[in-house]
Amino acid sequence: MLNVAILVLGMLLIFLHSIMLGAWLEEPTADTLYATILFLAIGVILIWISRRMNTSKVIKEGLNFKYGLSYLGCAMCGVNLLDAVALYLFVTAVTFFVALFEGKLAVFNELFGAIYFIMTVAVCLTYPIFYHPLLGRLMDMVVILKDLKSKFKIAYFSYARNVGLLMKFEDGSIALVTIPPFSEEAPFTPVAILDEKLKKRDEEFLDASVIILKPYDGTKHFSIFSAIEWHLQPRMRRIDKVELKEISVKSRIFRCYRTKGEVDIPHPEKKGYRLKMVADVIYTNISRKVIKRGDKNPKYLARVLSLLISEMLNSYDF
Repeated sequence: MLNVAILVLGMLLIFLHSIMLGAWLEEPTADTLYATILFLAIGVILIWISRRMNTSKVIKEGLNFKYGLSYLGCAMCGVNLLDAVALYLFVTAVTFFVALFEGKLAVFNELFGAIYFIMTVAVCLTYPIFYHPLLGRLMDMVVILKDLKSKFKIAYFSYARNVGLLMKFEDGSIALVTIPPFSEEAPFTPVAILDEKLKKRDEEFLDASVIILKPYDGTKHFSIFSAIEWHLQPRMRRIDKVELKEISVKSRIFRCYRTKGEVDIPHPEKKGYRLKMVADVIYTNISRKVIKRGDKNPKYLARVLSLLISEMLNSYDF
């Protein structure tokens, strides 16, 4: 209950800062400006503390996360401060240009103050429901993660927004799970457009549900998009033919593909970096029916993922 109280207090301060900003726009004074900034800063810090209090329960379960843990457990997806800044800047720019074209720059302050207040109210109402880690949903994920850890020798986990769950095995292999509850996209980010623009002509997106990589060599490189946690999708340049094999898991047939290529993914260990490597690649997709059932029953999804990854590894002798 303490983390809920901290969250509510944080959202209240965020709401009050929008009222203070409106008052400052009407009658600018240093005291009002300082109070506005103080309310906003304390509100953001309290929300951050509330997120950490929830995710600390995952750490107590013995799950070693390198980064991204604070984004897990949200009904839709996790957001960070940069997402909010991007949203407010976008709306501010739109408001300015609308006022400019309508010849109403004289009342821009009033228009901006009203829109800022409405946006802040909307954020305060939606954030706790959709974008804040929910303890119940987080513990459902713990069921899946603990099952995977018990079945495989996993050194650590990471979570890259817009991509999914990354698992580094003790033998050096890497697995990615990109289905719900690990695949929610971050709002207010131009990642989809940037992804397509930055992809080279001879590359393809690795957008399968489960991807397993056996790297031969690799190099890490700094990525500004990883640093601000607007992760770009995994991509690959194939250097070998694609082999198809069908495997059965819980009476369901999965079409698995194996190839070899130059792969570029978010680094499974170091935040702010990507890993580029030559690797054997196995990937497959999971049907929507299985995903929907797994969303209601995390134990079912945990069993499917464990059996599927095990069959993929055994079938291709990884």
